[in-house]
Amino acid sequence: MLYWLFRSFFYKYQVPELLRSRGILVLFAGYLALFLPFISIQRFTLLYHYFPALLFAIMIFSVFFETLLMKLPKDIRLASYAAVLALVVISFIYFLPLSLGIPISQEQVADRLWLPSWREAW
Repeated sequence: MLYWLFRSFFYKYQVPELLRSRGILVLFAGYLALFLPFISIQRFTLLYHYFPALLFAIMIFSVFFETLLMKLPKDIRLASYAAVLALVVISFIYFLPLSLGIPISQEQVADRLWLPSWREAW
């Protein structure tokens, strides 16, 4: 029934074909099933609580990114892939000390806490 409701909504409002596919709905359902239980938690949650949902978020991002780039010329598409890959690798290396508990100075920690909610938890 839920699938029928989503499908009728998507067709009514002319949502792109990608969002009408059953596969993307499975990815969204998986993400929500793994993320929603932790929204209501009032206590401090740790990074590993989000890891299962993160896998689905990465797959959803990949599908949307590929769909956006499908109509671009091959050289622009390859440059976009390289740019996103470089951004992911740089971000991984930048935040690695916080994830693994590698000792860094307080100034370096403060530089990596971008959002106010991150500062409150630290």
